[in-house]
Amino acid sequence: MKPKLKVTGLAAVRTELRSYGDRVPDAARKTMHRSAEIIRDNAREYAPEDEGNLVRGIKIIKDYGASGRLQIDIGIEMPADAFSKSGTPLTQEGFDRYATLVHENYESHVAYVNGPSRATIAKMARHGEKVGSFFLRTAAEEEEKKLDDKMVNAITKVINEVSG
Repeated sequence: MKPKLKVTGLAAVRTELRSYGDRVPDAARKTMHRSAEIIRDNAREYAPEDEGNLVRGIKIIKDYGASGRLQIDIGIEMPADAFSKSGTPLTQEGFDRYATLVHENYESHVAYVNGPSRATIAKMARHGEKVGSFFLRTAAEEEEKKLDDKMVNAITKVINEVSG
């Protein structure tokens, strides 16, 4: 359905376009936030889990770039209370190395040596091959397919409301 524009003069068109200009970025930002939450939650579900440090470390990271545009990333940050299997606190370097190893090579390095934990086996029963290496990428690619449609729908909704 094409949005209907009412053209009654230059001033009316400018007012209508300004209204779009104010509301479209808000709608897009909200849509991006919702998709980031979905990606984060799915990545937590798809991440192998031993002590839970990795899963708790998966976060939404917001930043404003040099141009002032909002950038939303999903990343892994070491939880303040991260600990090893033996109960000793983890170092940032150790955590980063572990997170990279699990994300990039879970099946061939971690699971091959130690075998998957009970929590990981339960996740595999729910999600199959999505659990394991590249869990962040898997979650992002899944949502990426839907995000384009969600953005178009959010912007179309704003246009229809303004044109209404």
